[in-house]
Amino acid sequence: MDLLTIPKEILFHILGFLDHHDILTVLSLSSSLTHLYNDEDFWHALVLTHNITYRIDNTTWRDLYTSNETLKMCPHLQLSHRDNLQRQPKRQWDEDTDRLLCLEPSCCSELGNAAESSYYSNRNHDALHHRIALKLDQCQFLTVWCSACQTCLGKTKTEQYLVHQIIQSLPFLDDPTFVRRRKEFEIRLLMANGTYIIDRAWFLAWTAYLRDANNEYPGVLDNSKLYREDGRLRSDIKLGEHFELIGQQALSYIIRVYRLVGNDPVSSLELQHQAEYCQVYHSLLLRQQMLYHRRYRGHPILVLSE
Repeated sequence: MDLLTIPKEILFHILGFLDHHDILTVLSLSSSLTHLYNDEDFWHALVLTHNITYRIDNTTWRDLYTSNETLKMCPHLQLSHRDNLQRQPKRQWDEDTDRLLCLEPSCCSELGNAAESSYYSNRNHDALHHRIALKLDQCQFLTVWCSACQTCLGKTKTEQYLVHQIIQSLPFLDDPTFVRRRKEFEIRLLMANGTYIIDRAWFLAWTAYLRDANNEYPGVLDNSKLYREDGRLRSDIKLGEHFELIGQQALSYIIRVYRLVGNDPVSSLELQHQAEYCQVYHSLLLRQQMLYHRRYRGHPILVLSE
């Protein structure tokens, strides 16, 4: 039987249970299905079977589906959560600590402090189906949360793309009180120890923004200068000259607020047993000893020579 005789809705529903490798196999079995490989409507329909309605600009629906990201993305996060914020007029931020902001288009109102998060997770989710909210508490500042999935969103590149747009659409993003609170949180992230390698030029622009009230945003984090054409980290880079280190929480924050393009940052812990990166890891040990010496000045300490 020719699969094309099956109604499209049923065919797409069946194929929606397969990963992209299996779908490519199915398409290769019949000449009548081969043309679907270049049919964007076909791939869009498959993405919609996972209730995903958005993609990154300049990418195709086929790119999204064959990346297998749709299996990891929250089906409750929609473009309407961003669009509703973009329609709202600019306003001041009410400086009450630990606020939640409901992002559902039918609500999009403040829900109170973190003590009421159980109210949001249970009553609103069950009765009102309000699933998506923005957390502004001291631990998860500017974090988009889904109560249905019980997780913070932004685990895939496509999800990070929409989370970033939601944050940039906040009507109080430029409010001085909000900016001050935001910088206080980012300074705490900056001061924490970390292992993830990021571009030093961007890091310096970020620290300048946090120090200067009139400074511009550092922009999108681009680590491409730290990587070779084959996608591997360069072995000739040096700490303090080409890159700096940040922690996991800081990295997650930067990705959702500032965005990341290109290669994902590598943890320095992945380099310690690779001979190619001996000099890179050695520079990390030197930095650790310098920090130790500053913190405990006066105590004898062995300093490694280069």
